[in-house]
Amino acid sequence: MKRYIVVLGIGILGLLIWINYSFGSNLDEILKKHTEALGGKENLMKVKTQYGEAKLKVGGLEGKSRIWWKESVGMRQEADFSIFKQLMVCDAQNCWMKDQNEKVRELVGYEKEKMYQELYFETYTYLFPERGKGVIKLNGEAENGKYYVVEITPEDGEPRKLFINRSTYLIDKYEEPMDEETVTVFLSDYRAIDGIMIPFQARQTTGKPQYDIFIETEQVLINPPLSDTLFSKPSEGGKDYRFNANAAYTKIPFELISNHIYLRVKVNDSPSLSFILDTGAGANCLDLDLAQKLGIQTTGKVEAKGVGGSADASFLQVDSIQVGDLTLLDQKMASIQLSSLGKFDGMEIDGILGYDFLNRFVVGIDYEKHVLTIWEPDSFTYAGTGERIPITIEGNTPQLTAKIDGEYEAAFRIDTGSRSSLDLHAPFVREHDILKTYPKYIEAPGGFGVGGSSKVAIGRIKSLQIGKSVISSPVCGFSLADEGAFATTKSAGNIGGGILKRFVVIFDYSHNQMILEKNSSFVLPDIYNLSGLVLTEEEGMIKVYEVVKNSPAEKAKIKAGDQILSINDIPASNYSLQQVRDTLNQKSGTKITLVIKSMGKTKRAKMILKELI
Repeated sequence: MKRYIVVLGIGILGLLIWINYSFGSNLDEILKKHTEALGGKENLMKVKTQYGEAKLKVGGLEGKSRIWWKESVGMRQEADFSIFKQLMVCDAQNCWMKDQNEKVRELVGYEKEKMYQELYFETYTYLFPERGKGVIKLNGEAENGKYYVVEITPEDGEPRKLFINRSTYLIDKYEEPMDEETVTVFLSDYRAIDGIMIPFQARQTTGKPQYDIFIETEQVLINPPLSDTLFSKPSEGGKDYRFNANAAYTKIPFELISNHIYLRVKVNDSPSLSFILDTGAGANCLDLDLAQKLGIQTTGKVEAKGVGGSADASFLQVDSIQVGDLTLLDQKMASIQLSSLGKFDGMEIDGILGYDFLNRFVVGIDYEKHVLTIWEPDSFTYAGTGERIPITIEGNTPQLTAKIDGEYEAAFRIDTGSRSSLDLHAPFVREHDILKTYPKYIEAPGGFGVGGSSKVAIGRIKSLQIGKSVISSPVCGFSLADEGAFATTKSAGNIGGGILKRFVVIFDYSHNQMILEKNSSFVLPDIYNLSGLVLTEEEGMIKVYEVVKNSPAEKAKIKAGDQILSINDIPASNYSLQQVRDTLNQKSGTKITLVIKSMGKTKRAKMILKELI
C-alpha cells in the first residue's frame, strides 16, 4: 500500500536476471542503508505476497482501496467511491481495467507500461539485481542536503526520482512523469509490519491542490495466502442496453456542424437533448448545469483534461440514455461545464457520447448521408470495399499509426470531437522542428474544448497517410501548448473531423479496428478560414471572437467583440452560424460586404477572401 498512481496504475514486471547500476560507492552505501531502513535485505526478500486496505480522498469523494500483489504472478487493485468503482488487474503478461460501468478493457501501450512499473517498485525489485532490469543513478542532493535523490528507470519504463531522507534513509517523496505533468507522491507515518517499514499516509499531487489524492492505509498483511485467480482477467457486468425494436442494429440521423456530429438524446425521459459523438472523450458526459436542472445529483470534483487545459468534473448516475431506438441502462457519467462551448458551433451542447457508448457497439458514421449506424458487436459483419485499419484503445480513446509527409510514422488519436483536420502535439512539433519545416503558418485559436482554447500555429503539411489512403496538403494545427491534451508525449497528434468526413468511418472497438470507405469528399481540397474571422453565436447574435492577423477581416478593421448584422445585405439572422462560415469560405477572390456593430456604432466592412495558408 505504498504507492498509488492515478489512474491507479500498477503492474508486474517480468523477472529478468540482470540489472544495470550506474553509480559509484556512494550510491552503493545509500542503497544499502535504504534497504536496512526498510527492514533489511533478509526481511524484504521474504515478502512474496502482500495485501492492504486504505481510505481514499479526492475532490470531495471518499472511498476505499484494496490492493493485492504476488511475486511473479500479478497485482490487483480495487477502488470504490460508491458511485465510481474501478478494478485494475495484471497477471504476468496482461493487464485489464474494469471501469465504472463494469466494462473490461485490456490495457496496452503506455497504460500497461505504467502498471508494470508500479509493481517493480512495490516489490522492491530496484534493490535486488537478480529480480529485474533497470538503471539506477545518483542525482545528487536536494533541499539543502536533506535528501539524496536517486533516479531509477525500469526497463521499458520511465524515471522515478526517490527522495531518500538522509536521517532515516526512508523515502519521504518521489517524482515521476505522467504524460505532460510531473506527479509527486509524499509518504509519511511509517510503521513496522512484520519488520517491514510501510508508509501509512500518502498524498499525490500534480501541483493542483484541488485535485490532490490522499491515501490513509488502514491494514497491511505481509505474506497472506493469495489465490492466483485474483489476478485473472475480470468478468464483465451484464448487458446494460437494449435495442427497442428488437433488432441487432439501428440507424440514427445526425447533424454535421463544424465537423461535429450532433445527435438527439434523452436522459431519464428528459426532453430531447443535443449530444456530440466524441471518440476523444474518455467517458459519457452531461453538462453540469443541465444535470442540476434535471434534478440529477452530482458528486465529487476531479480533474478533466481538454485541449485548453483542465476543468472540474463530477460524477453522476442516470437510469437511462436513449439514442434513437437504443437505450443504455443504469449508466455512470461524468459531469462538466459544456454550455459555454456551444457558442462556437451555434448549437446547444448538453452532453457527450464518448468511450462508454462507443465501446459497447460497432458504430458506423456516414458523413455524407448524415446517418449513424449502430450494431450489436456479435451481429456485425463487413463485406464492403473499405480498408481495415488496426487501432488500439489507450486512455479510453482510439489510436492508430499514420504517416506524416511519407516520412514520420507515429501514433495518432482519432477524435470525432475535433473540428480540425489534423493537430500535431507540441512535443512532436518541437522534436521535429515542424515550424521550421513549414514556415508559412498563422497563429490562431485551435480547438475549443474543456479548459478553453488551444494555442496553435496553423499551416499545411504535405500529406497524411492512414493505411493506403493519402490526404494531400491537409490543414494542420502545430500546437504550442505547455499544458492540456495537446501537450501530451503519448501520441503525435489528433486526427479530427476534417479528415474523417472524407470517409464512411466504422469503429469496431471489440476487434481493435476502424474501417474506412472513401466518399466523394475525399478528393476535395482542405479549406481553411478565408476571411480570418473566428465567430461565435450567442443569444441569437453572430459575434467576432477573434480576428486572425494579416487577414481580410483585419484589413477591414473588424475587431473581436463586433457583431455581424448582415452579409452582402442579407440579415445575419437569416443564417445559421454554419451558413455564415460557408459564405465566408467561398473561393479566394470573392468579395464580401458586412454590416457590423462595433462599440455601439454601425459600419460597413468590405473584404476580399483569400487563402491565409
